[in-house]
Amino acid sequence: MKKNPILITALFLILIAGGFRYHFLGQGQTDTINKGELLPKDQAEKLQGEYCKKLFPQADQCPLSDTTPVFSYAIKDQPKTEIHQTLGYILLTEIFAPEVRGYAGMIKMAIAVDPNNTIRDIVILAHSETPLYTAGLDDMVKQFVSKGIANKFRLGTDIDGITRATVTSESVVDAVNQSLQKFLALSPQDANQEFETKSAALDISQIMIPLLLFAFSILSLYFPGTRLRWKILLISLIYLGLMQATMFSLIHIVNITLQKYPPLITNIITYAIIGLTLLSLVIWGNIYCGTICPFALVQEILPLFLKKYSPAWTQIPNALIKKARVLKYIILFSVLSSSLFWANSHIANVEAFVLFFSRNPTRIGWIFVVVVLLASVFYQR
Repeated sequence: MKKNPILITALFLILIAGGFRYHFLGQGQTDTINKGELLPKDQAEKLQGEYCKKLFPQADQCPLSDTTPVFSYAIKDQPKTEIHQTLGYILLTEIFAPEVRGYAGMIKMAIAVDPNNTIRDIVILAHSETPLYTAGLDDMVKQFVSKGIANKFRLGTDIDGITRATVTSESVVDAVNQSLQKFLALSPQDANQEFETKSAALDISQIMIPLLLFAFSILSLYFPGTRLRWKILLISLIYLGLMQATMFSLIHIVNITLQKYPPLITNIITYAIIGLTLLSLVIWGNIYCGTICPFALVQEILPLFLKKYSPAWTQIPNALIKKARVLKYIILFSVLSSSLFWANSHIANVEAFVLFFSRNPTRIGWIFVVVVLLASVFYQR
């Protein structure tokens, strides 16, 4: 596997240019709150007033509280009297739990609480999570409805998370828990109640398994006659692909460039794969794509299987392959540049292996994956 210093240099320059554009010429789709700062009161009033009417359609007024953090009252006026009925309260997680981050940033939610201290509704307002892994996010938050706000919800026990989106699911539960606990602490009878943010535990296996995969991949370069590479690919397919749905992706690079850092403790496997891939690329060449990529085994088995059982199996001429390979780099640089220019990592969400292992692409996404797999029959990978 040869190193390609020109390609690496070009990618590096694009990342620098994208980071410069993001930091100095406008930040595109970013979080409203940075580093836990509260929203200005005028912005909070506008946001909470807007969602107050949606969550409490009968409300005549939506005044802000004079507390910190600030929330909204949903109030209904009684005709011909000066009596007002409180229909409920609206909490924004970006005000009550700004430090809770999802995989690619803050997950902004509006929580409606009834006067009897039960959750009336939760609405997802905005997030930067990868859509392939968060298709069930709206359904997930509906599980909180009608539950008491004094509960400390636990993922997997009280609330079912989204498959292959553990970090996002944990962030939603943490943001809801922290927001409700802080809201309870604002009440006089609960003024001394303490609230805490759940501390995630480090899963050492998410460091050790990638380290061992890369270590044995390097050994396979020096012992090419063994079947070590195939064993590594099989383990990677099962662990990185099917179990973790985590692999080296343009989406990760774009998010990091845009300062959308997933939490280290709960995403240690992602950081391990990115770091080990870049380190090995400089020293040994592209061993990740050659020996570890979970999608590699899927692509390599197809042509071997069909070649054995189909006498009509043929390959695309190498001359045509060399010319067509240019298209791969055109797509790479176009997608990467567009994602960085518009500060939107979702544009980079066009990689066949991400679509395949997410198991939740659109119809067009499935068509693209099938086309790639069919093409692999005639040209390995």
